[in-house]
Amino acid sequence: MEYREDGSVWVCYRGEELDITDRFGEDGICYVKLTGDGGTLYMTVKYLGGHATSPHSYISPEDFNTGD
Repeated sequence: MEYREDGSVWVCYRGEELDITDRFGEDGICYVKLTGDGGTLYMTVKYLGGHATSPHSYISPEDFNTGD
């Protein structure tokens, strides 16, 4: 996960970069499905609030970074 100076948000996965800036909803949450040779990875991202991944399904934003 990379927050760049221009305000964009990028995910780097297996040597690829994906711009997810426009995928965030009004609640500041983004869901990304990454697929590659190693299978599928589901990623839940909170804008400036961390992220969680799972090979099975998206993780609820309430289930991680519970201190914020």
